[in-house]
Amino acid sequence: MEGAVELPEQEHRRSGQEPRKKALMMKGIKAANALGKIGKPATGPLVVCLRTENWIVRGYAVAALGGIEDPHVVNPLTRALKGENRVVRTNATIALGRTKDPRSVNSLIATLKDEEWLVRRYAARSLGELRATRAIKPLINALDDEGFRATAAAAEALRKITGQDLDLDPEKWREWWEENKEKFRKDR
Repeated sequence: MEGAVELPEQEHRRSGQEPRKKALMMKGIKAANALGKIGKPATGPLVVCLRTENWIVRGYAVAALGGIEDPHVVNPLTRALKGENRVVRTNATIALGRTKDPRSVNSLIATLKDEEWLVRRYAARSLGELRATRAIKPLINALDDEGFRATAAAAEALRKITGQDLDLDPEKWREWWEENKEKFRKDR
């Protein structure tokens, strides 16, 4: 029928997804969103949401955890960085930056080498938000990244951490680092 709104069952038959799975996924998304609004008391249930097979629900749960000021969210978010789904890993890098917790720095540094440029980009951004001085050298190395967006994020993070603007030139940054690394090592 022309102009008719497609029913969920029709939509999922066409995409090959069962209506029941779609309904469960939608419940999971709504639950993760609602739990995120509750805040700290919802940390445990959101961590449970990370165990679901549905990557969309895990992605929403990770994003919700990033909005909760609770030191207990760092470990589950760090584990989410190691997952298979790039959306979940991207959300985890963003969420770890929002926590402002220095315990996440080493995991974010490791994530600068993720296979997906978007994950690398948000890892660099989060390190900049955290003003993580121990990330300076890995961020300089990230300037060699083939993906411009990840490289630009690394340069911006370096500006935030160091107060310097040496553009996207890794050699200029390396020279600067050799001259200034002792100052920043004291600040760790």
